[in-house]
Amino acid sequence: FLVNGRTTFLRGNVDCCVFPATGYAPMDESAWREHLGTMREYGINHVRFHSWCPPEAAFEAADELGMYLQPELPIWNNTDSFADPERREFFRSEAGAIFDTYGNHPSFAFFALGNELQGDREAMVELIDWCRDRDPGRLYAHGAYNFLGDPHPGENEDFWITASVSADLLPDADGKTPIRGSYSDGSADGSPPTTRDYRETLEQIDLPVVTHEIGQFQVYPDYDEIRDYGPRFRPENLAVARDHLEAHGMAGWDARFQAASGGLAAECYREEVEAALRTPELGGFQLLELQDFPGQGTALVGLLDAHMQSKGLIDPARWREFCGPTVALARLESRVWTTEETLTADVDLAHYGAADVADATVEWALTGPNGTVASGAFDGGEVPQGTLADLGTLEADLDGVDAPAALSLDVSVPAADATNTYDVWVYPDEPVAVPDGVTVQNAFDDETRDLLSAGETVLLLPDGDDLRHSVPGSFQPDFWSYTLFKSQAPPGTLGLYCDPDHPALAAFPTPGRTDWQWYQTIESGRPVVLDDAPAEFEPIVGAVDNIERNQKLGLVFETSAGDGDLLVCAAPLTDVDDPAADQLRQSLLAYADSDAFDPEPALSWALLEKLLAP
Repeated sequence: FLVNGRTTFLRGNVDCCVFPATGYAPMDESAWREHLGTMREYGINHVRFHSWCPPEAAFEAADELGMYLQPELPIWNNTDSFADPERREFFRSEAGAIFDTYGNHPSFAFFALGNELQGDREAMVELIDWCRDRDPGRLYAHGAYNFLGDPHPGENEDFWITASVSADLLPDADGKTPIRGSYSDGSADGSPPTTRDYRETLEQIDLPVVTHEIGQFQVYPDYDEIRDYGPRFRPENLAVARDHLEAHGMAGWDARFQAASGGLAAECYREEVEAALRTPELGGFQLLELQDFPGQGTALVGLLDAHMQSKGLIDPARWREFCGPTVALARLESRVWTTEETLTADVDLAHYGAADVADATVEWALTGPNGTVASGAFDGGEVPQGTLADLGTLEADLDGVDAPAALSLDVSVPAADATNTYDVWVYPDEPVAVPDGVTVQNAFDDETRDLLSAGETVLLLPDGDDLRHSVPGSFQPDFWSYTLFKSQAPPGTLGLYCDPDHPALAAFPTPGRTDWQWYQTIESGRPVVLDDAPAEFEPIVGAVDNIERNQKLGLVFETSAGDGDLLVCAAPLTDVDDPAADQLRQSLLAYADSDAFDPEPALSWALLEKLLAP
């Protein structure tokens, strides 16, 4: 997209008309200046209004703030869009009224016919031609992700909003190829890299592409939000979920769950945004969304709640580091390394700021708890405005790192006022050592039961097929709304939570939530349903469930059993080729062999049989 000859990348958000204080969109400019201004704090320069058109005040505020708006006709029809002549005439009249009323606003840059439409393609072509003849001052799309089962650009679209590309447009594709979606398929070796982009998919598309409704990562609610609702709405959905959580013995755990699931969601949103910025052929993206959506079974996918208030998950300034006009990007092949390796990263600059960068010198530093591990600078040359530039490669020898260690890689281009930070982990390149006092077992079978009865210490790494009362592991939080999509059998989980200072994790540096080093462990694991455990029982590492099920889920937990002690990790750590999984196993073994491992008889023998026996 060019605006006055300057390339612009759309950093978009989808607005679904959520205004719980009133039940309707505000009609005054000050309210819209605050509403859109909050989005702008998070680096957003473009707003798509999902199947609706905002009032005059929104356009006035957007004109002042420099936001590009995309209103739409009021239609979301997955079957017979524009097939009926009478309806077709209504929508034509509605489009004309929108142009007549709001057409002179500079913020009114885009227009689309509706959301995820299917129906009469010819009628869509005719209506767009009519719109363009009536008002040529903006760019037109047939809709947002139309014909999603077989997505193609419309023949007279100015730009294409889509989440995937049909196979017949890609000679080497087996099926339609997505251009959104975080990692959660277990396909990556170790931790996923920061190299994913969509350039091969989009290089054959000859019009601007905007990715449709990226993200949609669920965040567990903090039920204190219920108090923020006024007299017009009663959030019974949240009240029911709160009471359900309490019935499952986890009253008051919601704030902990929100912090854990929300921190992971922010990481996944960041990966979505950076993958878009790493794609030179892309015109922009549209998030779904910064704000929670209370409908469709309750879609709590926002960094902000339904009232546009922050959940405290990520600071807006930190968010703008990877969602702004100019972003420094480090392409890492892995986020997990060993002391025998040299960390390398190609540095890019996605530059859609006001002017060329004459001197894109890169400064970088790899730091940890004990200070700077390595640092450097190199000349990145000149970067023209509106380009994704390859600035060069950094290298850091890791043999001097006091592993295990969680490190930060800071990459900046001072002349462009661009700084970005990546979490990486470094582990010793050593085989896992099993202490003499611990026996590792892979099944809760007769041999394991005999060991425990004899007073032995056991680390159990059960086969997932043995865990009949468990849920599939999933790195990324559940998509949009479990209630809406549960017929498609999603895992339904929202990441891990833990006490990072627990002695079981002493040799595995982690925050109190899932981060990228957990990827292989959680993708291959199966958190166990611990609803039948005593109410006070807490796993060492738990998984956050969705608000409909609210199960107490444990990935790592402990109990005495017979005369022995049992530590369970419901992930096959010995079967995963991953330094992080090896390090977690080493940390658990060290804990099981220490004086700190003295579990209470929390789980009965009968419950262990039910949960763990093959």
